Amino acid sequence: MQFDVYRNENPASRERFPLLVDVQADLLTDLETRVAIPLAPEAAYASKVLRGLMPVVRIKGKTYVVVTSLMAGIPRRALGSKVANVSDYREELIAALDLLLTGV
Repeated sequence: MQFDVYRNENPASRERFPLLVDVQADLLTDLETRVAIPLAPEAAYASKVLRGLMPVVRIKGKTYVVVTSLMAGIPRRALGSKVANVSDYREELIAALDLLLTGV
C-alpha cells in the first residue's frame, strides 16, 4: 500500500538504507513492481538534507531522511516485512515527488 514502509532486504544497500517507503499508487497494485524510496538514518544525512526534496520522517522513535532522488522501481517480492506506514507525511512526500519530477 502507498506509504507503507518496508525493511530493505538488499544486502548491498540495507546498512545505508535500512527501510524503503512505497510511494506507488494503490490503483497499480497488480503490477509486479513497486516504486520505492530509500530511507536513511537522519544522522547519516544530517548535513546533506535538501529541504523540500528530502522529507524527514519519524518511525518507531527514530528519525529517517527520505532520499527521494534515489527513487526506483523494484520487484514487489524484494520488499521486506512491513514495519510502518508514513501516510501522516503524505503532503511532504508528494511535494518531494513533485519537486523531483517537475521542479516545482
